[in-house]
Amino acid sequence: MGSMPADCPGPRRRAPSLAVVCAAVLLVPVTATGTAEALGDIGADLRAGLDATQWVVNAFFLTFAAFMTSTGALADRFGRRRMFALGAGVFTASMLLAAAAPDIGVLIAARALAGAGAAAATTGGTALLADAYPAGPGRTRAFAWFGTTLGLGLAFAPVIAGTLVGAVGWRSLFAAAGIALLPVPPLSALLDESRAALDGPMDWGGAAAFTLALTAFTFGVIEGPALGWTHPAVSAAFAACAVLSAAFAMAERRHPAPLVDLSLLAGPGSRRSRPCRSCSPSASSR
Repeated sequence: MGSMPADCPGPRRRAPSLAVVCAAVLLVPVTATGTAEALGDIGADLRAGLDATQWVVNAFFLTFAAFMTSTGALADRFGRRRMFALGAGVFTASMLLAAAAPDIGVLIAARALAGAGAAAATTGGTALLADAYPAGPGRTRAFAWFGTTLGLGLAFAPVIAGTLVGAVGWRSLFAAAGIALLPVPPLSALLDESRAALDGPMDWGGAAAFTLALTAFTFGVIEGPALGWTHPAVSAAFAACAVLSAAFAMAERRHPAPLVDLSLLAGPGSRRSRPCRSCSPSASSR
């Protein structure tokens, strides 16, 4: 399975790729973990209880985890730059929506949208870097910068969020992130487009089943400690996860170009040559 275009971008095109991708992912951990600093003010301002305000944080992580695999597969098939730009645009719009949210329901929805956008930007961005930098020291340095950027965002998130919330208010955290990210989607036009040379149609059924199964599982894990592991909502979430997982396995075995080749999970003697579509968003560019 190859990558198109075949030519790797030259050094002048690699630097913009690294700069734009790192600029986009820097604010993902800042807003993801920094939001916890604003929950008290959010609850007071929007007259929401503790359970509701906690979902301002949980909604992001739920959709971020649920969409990582499907957005990686979509990036390989329909274009990594396109997926990165779409994810960055969705994340930016969700930040501005969160800043203007009139009630807790809209804010939670905006945070869920932000998680999906962050997943698309992250998978598309890492695939762009893997495609721009050939295997070797250059790629190692590029991903070191990528990891350092995420680390800096995580490290300074409490300070940045606490300062903004204390000085201006909780809405400033989302507004500042949205405004700072506005140039990223247009700047993605500077990057080279690439996609994997895949055979067969997109595995939409498998992608939907996997995403919904992971969503149900994550919901159960999040709500289990609060509601109790035997609560009907938690039990229903895990039951749905089991049913959807079975549906996913059936879909993968029948599809000519599955999202995940389940034979790779079997013994060496039963493996086929078809690789896993979603093990890495950049697998096809290595």
